Amino acid sequence: MDKKHVKFWLLQTLIWGGFGLFNFLIRTSILGFSMMEVWNGLALSLALLGGSGFIHRRLKSNGVVTLTSSVKKAVLSSFFAAGIGLLVLGTVLIPVLLATQVTVSQTVLLQIVAAFPNLWLFLFIWTSVYLLILRQKALKAAADKENELQTRLSQAKMDLLLSQLNPHFIFNAINNIRALILEDQQKARESLTQLSEVLRSLLVTEQTTLWPLCEELDLSEDFIALNQLQYEGRLKVEWQVDTQHHATPVPCMLLQLLLENAIKHGINTTPKGGKIVVSIKDNQGLQIQVSNPGHLPEQCAQIETRGIGIKNLTARLALIYGERATLSLSESNDRVTATVRIQGIACTEQ
Repeated sequence: MDKKHVKFWLLQTLIWGGFGLFNFLIRTSILGFSMMEVWNGLALSLALLGGSGFIHRRLKSNGVVTLTSSVKKAVLSSFFAAGIGLLVLGTVLIPVLLATQVTVSQTVLLQIVAAFPNLWLFLFIWTSVYLLILRQKALKAAADKENELQTRLSQAKMDLLLSQLNPHFIFNAINNIRALILEDQQKARESLTQLSEVLRSLLVTEQTTLWPLCEELDLSEDFIALNQLQYEGRLKVEWQVDTQHHATPVPCMLLQLLLENAIKHGINTTPKGGKIVVSIKDNQGLQIQVSNPGHLPEQCAQIETRGIGIKNLTARLALIYGERATLSLSESNDRVTATVRIQGIACTEQ
């Protein structure tokens, strides 16, 4: 017998034993003390204990499905349990009565049978409480399972989003290095070193969803350096970063993806290139802005109509922060600005 069964029967013995003692004290205060009252209290405790044991076994094996079925089970189970309790009551009291009396009168037998409604009421109350406990446990177990499934689903979505980002970034980097190999081998070696650092960073993103902003800046600087090999003087970057944010945790590859988007839709489509301005500061939370030359097509003003990179970033922010994070795109003075705001994120100095 395991610990749960031991605890159950110990609790039942204490409850129904206490109830039998209470019944004995009440009857004794009214009718006076007698050994028959002692046996009556003991028989009542045993009857209720036997009935509750039957209910426990029946409900444990059948389980609880709906509230309606629970009520039906409470009524029927307590009815049969009261019958078992009545048998126990008679089994204990009738031999005692025969030992103290020559015969057991019909009136006494009717009094024993008349205990059935009381037994049913007590056991029905106990059954209702027991079913309520079982139902609450079932609901809690279902909620825990739902939370676990949601957590696994969120992680699976995050892994999928990262897997979509990583090959896209690596593809661009390899193309840049390939174009450089025959032109400048020294720069190509430096680019390979930068690419190795990027790949090392990408391995980290497979293990976590957040890392310090300084790590994101290192990744982004390597990414810019690789792209400058291709765009040369057409690509310039101005960094406006508050140093107090260097240790602040941010989603992996957040800034890198914004820069990639700025190069693809800004620098790449502008014959003379231009300057990308990166601004990171505190604005009721963390604010990251990436501004690039270009225009924002009217049909692309909504995030839902943008490319896979922006859509993925929006989805990642929603998974990590919920409604506390937003990503918006705007155009002003022939420049397009992507703004990420994360509320409730404190600045962490390095």
